[in-house]
Parts: sequence; structure tokens; C-alpha cells
Amino acid sequence: MKNIICGIIVLSAIFYSCTNRSPVNSGPFPREQLIHIDLKRNDRISVYDLFSEVKIIPLETTPHSLLTFPIGEPDRVIVSEGKYYFMDEQLQSIIVFSSDGKFLKKIDNRGNGPDEYPTINDFNINRFNQNMEILSPEGRSIYVYDSSGDIFIEKINLPADLPVVYFFHHLTTDIYVFTSALNEIIFYSKKDNRTIRSDYSFPEWLRKTTFDFSHNPFYVYNDSLCLELIHNGDVFTISPETYKLQPRYNWDFGQHNFDLSILPENESINFYLDLSKKIYMDYAVLFPIYKENSRYYMTRFKFENRYKHLVFDKKTGQYLLFEKFKEGGQCLPYMDRGRGYLRICTTLLFGAGYKFFIP
Repeated sequence: MKNIICGIIVLSAIFYSCTNRSPVNSGPFPREQLIHIDLKRNDRISVYDLFSEVKIIPLETTPHSLLTFPIGEPDRVIVSEGKYYFMDEQLQSIIVFSSDGKFLKKIDNRGNGPDEYPTINDFNINRFNQNMEILSPEGRSIYVYDSSGDIFIEKINLPADLPVVYFFHHLTTDIYVFTSALNEIIFYSKKDNRTIRSDYSFPEWLRKTTFDFSHNPFYVYNDSLCLELIHNGDVFTISPETYKLQPRYNWDFGQHNFDLSILPENESINFYLDLSKKIYMDYAVLFPIYKENSRYYMTRFKFENRYKHLVFDKKTGQYLLFEKFKEGGQCLPYMDRGRGYLRICTTLLFGAGYKFFIP
């Protein structure tokens, strides 16, 4: 196996740029403050235009620290309490590094025992108690360990009426939020062991198409749980009191806005394959990468079958839109959730086999 993780790049953000807003409400998901984006723009941006400091921290290479995910986005990365947690779905393990890049451990508790998980599709560091929690769709359970991942605490058996879920986060100390393969949003009370259905979900017939809307849509900003839709990039804050989605960022790409009504129902797979090629050319779509810090929201999406990077300045209402840095790297953000602060994380790809993580 090849280790494709080369190092951690630590940066501090600085920036600029331009957008307008107007109120609107439409669709099954609430939309209010539209932020107009001109897709004709392609700003020429250097890494040093966005970041004031660059520091490379090499990650220690050992037989246990090798990661197997393909070049591109890792399966899951969490930065918490000065540690870097990489989930490797192929290995069904979590690899942990220190803030200076030293390999700390490989968490591999697979098995059928009472303290073992059968599979891992998602994991979190519980923001309320710092426990490590692993979601296993096959086991239909959440497996809870202490912050080190060494001591098993409990197994949370999900109720029978809950559909198979793949991603989760913590809304409160009691309430979990899950999404199914089509981003059906479901709330679960651990205390009452019951599910609370949301008003928001994608049409059932989408399961028959080739479009994959499954991704981890959750992130935490300023102790608020946020959700991002992969098909159009809209962002919402989830209310812990009402479980409602409150619009946060709604993008307007004009005639290139992607709406699910574009997809006809119950066609053949070949039809959807052909249609997907047109969608990737004609619409701004697929926003699986996103993050936010105190001033900026950053995301990446596809348009004209090319990756575009959008950096929105919350203070000025302006934005940057670009395909690559002058240096040739792409920008893939990840979040560093530390105690009492949030910093934006980014990944730069500089050629085959090289990946850098930037908190």
C-alpha cells in the first residue's frame, strides 16, 4: 500500500472580492438570501493571496500509518484537540496523528464482539463529551469509545423504524441528526430511543437514478450545527429547539442553477448517465467539499465539467471564484474544530500522489 499523505500545511487566511443579494423563497428546502455568483469569473489567485503563512508538517510514516484512500478527498478527516483523525474506509480504521505530524495510533476495533464495530461509514468526536463515536450501517448502531478510542463505553442500538443511515452529527447532548443515502434528514433522541422525522428529504424515485447525493452534509460553526446540500450547495443552520432548517447561504447561479425538477422520473440508467454529462456541463452542481471560519465560507463544485472554488467573504459580501491557484494546486477545505476557536482547513493537490492538509 502507498502512503499518499505527505504533510500538513498550516495557514492563516486574509482576503477580498464581490456579490449582491435579494430575498427569495422556493423549493422544498427554504431559500431566503440569494447570493449571486457570476460563473464567468475565474480569478487568478495565488496561495499567498489567501493565506498569510504557510507551514509544512510532515506526517510520520510507519507500517501502521499508511492510508489507502485514492488521490483526491480522504474518506473523513477530523481535527480536534490538536490531533488529526483520518478515517480510511477501505481499512475500516481511523489513523491518528499529533499536531506535529507524529503517528499516534491506528484504531481498528472491527469484529463481532460486544465492544467491536462490524463496519465503519462515519465517525465523530462528540463535541459535548469528546468521546469517539463510530456509525456502522451494517450494525445499525453507534459504537462509543473514550477520546483515545481505546476504551469501549457503550453501543447505541438505533430503533427499528430508522432507515439505514450513513452520516451523523450531534445537535444537542441528547439529539443526533442522521442522513440516509438521499440526505433524508432524521432526528433521533437517545434518551427516549425514538426518531423524529424531518420535513426535508429528496424524492424517493431518485434512488433509481445514477445520481449519488450521499455525502456527509454536517459541520459545526460557533456551536451551531450546519447542513450543506450536495446538489446545489445551499447551507442551513439546524435549530436545536424546532429541528427546522434556517437558511444560511443560498447561491444563485442564474440560468445555471441546478434544481431536482430537471431530472425526469423513472427513466433508464443509460438515460440518466447521458443526462449527467449534460448536467455537469450546464449547471453548478455537486458541492461535497465545504467549510467555514469566522470570516469566510469556502466550497468546491462542478461546472462545465470542471472544478470551481468559491470563497465567500461574510464581512464584505464579496467572493472569489477560481479553478486553481497560480501554483497549480486545487483547494479542498476541511475544518479544524478546536476548543474555543474555528479555523479553516484546506487541501492542496500538487501533482499525482501528493496531498497536503491545511488547518
